[in-house]
Amino acid sequence: MAATIPGVSLAMNAALTTEGEQARAFYDDVAETLESLAERWQEESGYEDFKDYLLPIKPIAKRNSAKLVKMTKRPFGVIVAFPHTEWAVRVTSRSIVLKCTKITKTI
Repeated sequence: MAATIPGVSLAMNAALTTEGEQARAFYDDVAETLESLAERWQEESGYEDFKDYLLPIKPIAKRNSAKLVKMTKRPFGVIVAFPHTEWAVRVTSRSIVLKCTKITKTI
């Protein structure tokens, strides 16, 4: 059984567990692409439009039922939303990190 968050309803805990699983699936699907884009941005940032870096991310987000909130340059990454949470996938010099950044609604 998944751990529950104290003070949060069982329905909300279930939603957060489901969204955590969806976020992990998005992470698994996007990590390699995001790492490649981060490397490209380091080399080409003076020449390329950052908005173009969204193009390969959009279909991955859609495929994983995630709403693309924004991409960030520093740290390089993407923030996606599900109905109750927002998640950041960030590329650092040592790793690619998935983190829940916001719980947006309650049940």
